[in-house]
Amino acid sequence: YNLNYPEANNIPTHKEGLWNRKFRMKILTLDYSANFTNLFSKSFFEKRWNLEVYAGPAFCIMHREHSKLADAERQQPNHKYVLKGKVGRGTAWGANGGFNLSYRFNENISAFASPTFYVFRRFSMPLEMTRKAMFIENINFGIQYNL
Repeated sequence: YNLNYPEANNIPTHKEGLWNRKFRMKILTLDYSANFTNLFSKSFFEKRWNLEVYAGPAFCIMHREHSKLADAERQQPNHKYVLKGKVGRGTAWGANGGFNLSYRFNENISAFASPTFYVFRRFSMPLEMTRKAMFIENINFGIQYNL
């Protein structure tokens, strides 16, 4: 970050520090799925476990970034901290894949776990994101009610 203070006649000074950065993204996917439980065994009503695998293209929209200096960094009086190289809006194409594993307790209620892995072409992010691709992992747990 840059330090500008009146005592130094507003001469910018560069200092490395810690920033808390939050990126706001929306991910849209179009998935193809296969139910492995029905594929490798008969489809019958009493089965308890269900495994569904999915994959497909994904589209990521970066629409905002929020940054602030980490709480561990001490801020000196009359100093101004400015983040260099904020990320703007952007879009990226990519792919995703994952599976949905569920266990049925009765005919209407089941519990599930669904991990998903996304890979995108990287946005024009600052130095901490220097890879050519951006990877995002996600896992959802929940209870599902089936009609």
